[in-house]
Amino acid sequence: MDKLIKYLLSGTVFFVMMCVDFSSMCKHVRSAEKVTTFAYRQDKYYGAGKELREQAQKKLTEKLIELDERAVNMNWEQLLDLSFIAKYNKEYDLDLLYPVFGNKIKKLSGKKVQISGYMIPLDIKEGIYAISKFTYASCFFCGGAGVESVISLKFKNKPRKYRTDEFCTIQGILELNDTDVNDFIYLFKEAEELKNK
Repeated sequence: MDKLIKYLLSGTVFFVMMCVDFSSMCKHVRSAEKVTTFAYRQDKYYGAGKELREQAQKKLTEKLIELDERAVNMNWEQLLDLSFIAKYNKEYDLDLLYPVFGNKIKKLSGKKVQISGYMIPLDIKEGIYAISKFTYASCFFCGGAGVESVISLKFKNKPRKYRTDEFCTIQGILELNDTDVNDFIYLFKEAEELKNK
């Protein structure tokens, strides 16, 4: 009888251990303040002092800045989140199509993003370029694609000379243009090339 009770108790304990989520009882570090508090406690007991706490704070701050500055990957399909509406334009004295951007692409507006595509030189001397989903032979400028397949690049620094159709990855701050018909509907401000590692 004693053996049966021991087996039942052992089985019950084993069953309870399997069902309880012990991870919910853990206290995970979620902020710089908690990390530095932990470091301070370590200092207090192990004598490393203020220096260890400052190092932990500095490393965590650098990591948070690095994560914040990282560009969001964007693809050409995301740029299809728009429709067009005809409106009268005084300058040209006729109805022109203006873009109406969808909510998904609006969420990326003002954020640092990156995209890969084919470089289209517009004015090499002035360093004016666009990046395209398609090569020059089938891009927007040749009438083979829509305005959503090109992005105007406003470089942060003077760019190097790019060849037509050179494939590259560019990052910049995405700007949506729904008013100026003399510019592209998508622009990258502070654009810069991302080198392949």
